[in-house]
Parts: sequence; structure tokens; C-alpha cells
Amino acid sequence: VSPVTSAEYPQKAYRPRHSIMSLAKVKETGFAVPTWEEALARLMEKIG
Repeated sequence: VSPVTSAEYPQKAYRPRHSIMSLAKVKETGFAVPTWEEALARLMEKIG
């Protein structure tokens, strides 16, 4: 696996430069969104 830039990778769809997924609507429902570190720790506990 070799790293490449977005410019070097052919894409059929336009991708915005800074496309960060907003969690605002999820948080409005009261759902607790864990950090990736918390989610990984939970996964490791389950499979460990």
C-alpha cells in the first residue's frame, strides 16, 4: 500500500476539500457519540 494524494486518485464524484461529517443532528437526539478511542477500547474489551 502506497499513500497517494487526492489529485493522484481518479474519482467519479467531486469531493469537497474539507468534508467533515457533522454530528449535530445526532447529538440533538440525545445519543452519546463516542470518540474513536472510546469506541476502539470497547471493541477491544469485547474481542479481547
